[in-house]
Amino acid sequence: MTAVTFVSGCAVDPPAPVADPLASSSSSTPTSTSTSTSTLPPTTTLPPTTLGKGFSVEPCVNGLPSLGCISLGTITDETGPGQFRAPGYFAGAQAFWASRNNDGGIANAFSVEVLRADKRDAAGDTEAFADALGSIEPSVAALSHVVGVEAIESNMAALVNGALVGAPADPWSGWAFLATDVGVILESGASWCVNGYNAVMSASGSIGLISDQSLAARDFAAGARAAASATSGLTLDLQVTPIAEGGEPSQQDIVAEVLSRSPDSIVLATGPSEAGAIIGGAVLAGYGGDFFIQEGSFTGALIDGSSGVRSVFLSDQVRVIGSLAPWEFESPGHASMRLAADAIGIPPSARRAFQVGWVSQYPIMAAIEGAVRRQDLDRRGIVSAAGALRSVDYEGMLPDENPALSSMAFRVDPDAPDLLVSESEFFFSPGLVDYYTSACSEIS
Repeated sequence: MTAVTFVSGCAVDPPAPVADPLASSSSSTPTSTSTSTSTLPPTTTLPPTTLGKGFSVEPCVNGLPSLGCISLGTITDETGPGQFRAPGYFAGAQAFWASRNNDGGIANAFSVEVLRADKRDAAGDTEAFADALGSIEPSVAALSHVVGVEAIESNMAALVNGALVGAPADPWSGWAFLATDVGVILESGASWCVNGYNAVMSASGSIGLISDQSLAARDFAAGARAAASATSGLTLDLQVTPIAEGGEPSQQDIVAEVLSRSPDSIVLATGPSEAGAIIGGAVLAGYGGDFFIQEGSFTGALIDGSSGVRSVFLSDQVRVIGSLAPWEFESPGHASMRLAADAIGIPPSARRAFQVGWVSQYPIMAAIEGAVRRQDLDRRGIVSAAGALRSVDYEGMLPDENPALSSMAFRVDPDAPDLLVSESEFFFSPGLVDYYTSACSEIS
């Protein structure tokens, strides 16, 4: 797969009249709309142009004064289940565009801004998401990122009818398929499901699966089961009741089952508290196999000074499977990201979320740049350009080939900037190509 190369071409200078071709949007499927023309005052040399919502010939608040402005909105989760990651997501998106604006913006024609004024907290709630979308829809060209899989999916018709593309913070497998998102959700990297599949394929010997019923775990587990069925199957497949939902804090029944069946490797997708109880309990009781865990199952609290399972998670028995390279990975994109993060003082605990926010903007940028290059300066132009993308240049932060199918294995290191050190290059399992043709899990 070849990285996309864009050609600069459009120049926009104030002032110019602004009309909105999306003021009435009734189609349920976004289609490309060419920009219409309007009569300009005889004193200007600008070519006639019409701009859609979120496009302006006026400069951005923090953009280059000689360029127009494209505004992006954000629907996040600052008070719900994603509240601890939300600030990092937003900071990463803001920093990405500040960096791009410093490099000349989009095609030397527009700066792009992600303002707090166009950010809304939906707390993962479906109705709150709808209200947030209605609130910012009149003033944005796209959504820098959206949080909350169920809330996004429930409001898909509004996103499609409004021709609003957005980057998802949560890597559910459904976003990889047009049947689910009609092309308006622009994901980056591997889904939970893909990581589950690759986790099993990187394990050895007999394999067990431990998971809860969260969407992330169900998606991961679906991929793990599919991979196992392609080999010799699972030795055990255990469902965990989260501690917060009445599960026993020591998870002693699960630990006892692990010790009794003793598979060579265990693939796990639970919350961090359950992961600590199960992995720590099993290893300290004598289990000698390996654990391959979903990234969401790990948190720094598991290896802080007061943790009773610190030594276990720092041992060779635990590997984390994720879709983003560690903070210190060598790529042009990582170098730019670290420079931007250092400039604004991102704390270590927010680095992974900051990286998600940063990386998620690459396909948004590619779609916007495609629309500007073709002079389709409205939201339907962005949707059309997104549909035409065959690859995205992630500046080395994701692999050029098969980024949606590639995972990375890490060991935990307390001295690493984000506590993770890569144990492998990006890798993917060839069997994924045949298996990964639709969403691996349903939203319950």
